Formats: sequence, structure tokens, C-alpha cells
Amino acid sequence: MPTEPRPQPSSPHIAAAILAGGKASRLGGRVKGFIQLGDGRTIIERLIGEVRGAGVSDVIICANEQESYRNLGLPIIADRRPDAGPLAGIEAVLYQMADSADGLLVLASDLARVEAGHLARLLSVAADHPGRLVSAVRAGEDDGPAPASSRGPCRSRTNRGRNACRSCRIEPLIAVIPTALRAVLTDFLDGGGRRVRTFYADQDPLLVPLPAEAFTNINTPEDLAALLQKQEQSGPPNGPDRF
Repeated sequence: MPTEPRPQPSSPHIAAAILAGGKASRLGGRVKGFIQLGDGRTIIERLIGEVRGAGVSDVIICANEQESYRNLGLPIIADRRPDAGPLAGIEAVLYQMADSADGLLVLASDLARVEAGHLARLLSVAADHPGRLVSAVRAGEDDGPAPASSRGPCRSRTNRGRNACRSCRIEPLIAVIPTALRAVLTDFLDGGGRRVRTFYADQDPLLVPLPAEAFTNINTPEDLAALLQKQEQSGPPNGPDRF
């Protein structure tokens, strides 16, 4: 008698949270996500397109100044606690999505060159390792997806660049965080923790190397000028059509 095939486990459902809570003081208070790129789209419009191009349909904006983002037609969530940095926004969305998503793709709103293919790499690792935190790192010559602990702990506060351990190279605002970690994050924040890298490292994350351009963001007028100049030289960023 033929045996019934075993049901295959379903892939985890991942939502996306775009964190837009920064004050942009070095840009004169200008809302970074609404800086217009050379192709006519704003940074946040392009980012939403890349997220959807990576296969994530549920997109949430995390912002305390909500009025600016209403025209995007997406859900907007405020931080659960004031002045606690990006982790407060992550905490808010983890609780909001706890009943409908297994994990959260977390992105800064000013990532001007990250592509759907970069995000798909993280999502693939997250699908293969349900329940694990997955974070991007700047690519090094010997990198492949691996736990941060595979390189041993690094106790240096100054070790950076190519010689840094993988934990030191974590880029905290490109990550997939399981919603099951929401209570752990709350305990971390209640205990005074604020550094995203510290929280991630405590979870022994899987680290996925991405090229440097994936982390291009806009913090200063000089950053913006450099990005626009690069676009003029090489053409507009690749990506899906305007959403």
C-alpha cells in the first residue's frame, strides 16, 4: 500500500518594516526617505519596490511623524516607547505583526541602492533557518552565510573594516527578525539596552554578506551629492517599476 507523502513545511511568512524614525538633523531636518533620486522616484518609493520585488507583499512604515507617509497608502506604526532608537520601532512592529507574520524584514528608510536580489539572499537564509535572526554584513573575501559565533567573539571596540570579526561588521538595518523574539527585545529595552548590534549579537545571528552598495544611505548633504553624481555616471539604480 503506497505511503502518503509527508506534507512539506510551509515557508515562513515575512513582512517588511521600513524604519523612518530618524530626525535627519545633519540634513537640516529633511525627510530622507523622500529625497528624489535620478530616476524620479523617492528613496522610499524605490525601496518599497525592491521589497516587493523580493517577494514581500506586506510592507509597514514605522514612523512617529506619520503625516508625511500617508500618501504611500501603507500601514504606519509609531514606536512603543519614546527616544529609544531603532529598536523601539522594531519592537512596535514585531508586536503588531506577531499574529500574522513569522518574521520581519527590517530596513532603514534611506537605503538608496539596496536591490531586490540583496534582500532575497536574506529571505532565503531566513526561510532555511526559521526562528533565527538573519542580518546583513559587509562582504569580505572569505564570507559566506554563517553564524556570527563561527568567527569567535571580538572584544575590540576599534576593530573595523576587513580585519573586523563578522559581528563587528553587522549592518543592523538590513535584517530579518523572528516575531518570536519580541519579548526578548522588550526585556533588552527594559534593561536599558539601545544598541541594535548588541541585541543582534546576543541572538547569535546568521550573517549574510552583501556588497557595499547595498548599504548606501543618506546622512549628510555630501552623501546625497555623491549618490547623485554616481547615478549621473552610471545611470539610475536598477529596480522594479514605480509601485
